[in-house]
Amino acid sequence: YAILRIIKPQTKDDFDAIQQLCLAYRESLGSLKSAESRVVAKYYPEDAYQELMNQIEVLHAPPGGGLRLALLEDTPIGCGMFHTLSPGVLEIKRVFLTPDARGSGAGRKIVEVLIEDCRAAGAHKINLDTGRNLSSAIQLYESLGFKQCEPYQDVTKFARDVMLFFELDL
Repeated sequence: YAILRIIKPQTKDDFDAIQQLCLAYRESLGSLKSAESRVVAKYYPEDAYQELMNQIEVLHAPPGGGLRLALLEDTPIGCGMFHTLSPGVLEIKRVFLTPDARGSGAGRKIVEVLIEDCRAAGAHKINLDTGRNLSSAIQLYESLGFKQCEPYQDVTKFARDVMLFFELDL
């Protein structure tokens, strides 16, 4: 059996791997049905997303944020991160697995570690969002205790139509 590790990125290679996974995440969302790709185009235009990737280490830095990288042996297969929305309320972002890693339990492990990271960072609530058509992600979040909620950020009507919003009280 290959060994799965969920690490805090430390090296330039770790951060580069997270950036590449996040770019693959954006590309995978953009390749979905037209409504989802419109949301990606609006909220994550390519130039702005690349700028976000260039600053990801800073934007998700402790104490109000964190990054995690999933490695199977030494191969990057997934990532996830969180940041602070308001005091005590953190948001999990960009949980992504490479296609070959899906169904392996790595996504669950990433989210479990992120929940513990958020708890350690003083969160009393965690928010996240996902696409309505991402049934595996929805099942995962619900199985970990997340409940659907109203949007916790200002989003357009067409984004509401293709996204679901979740919260977990800690």
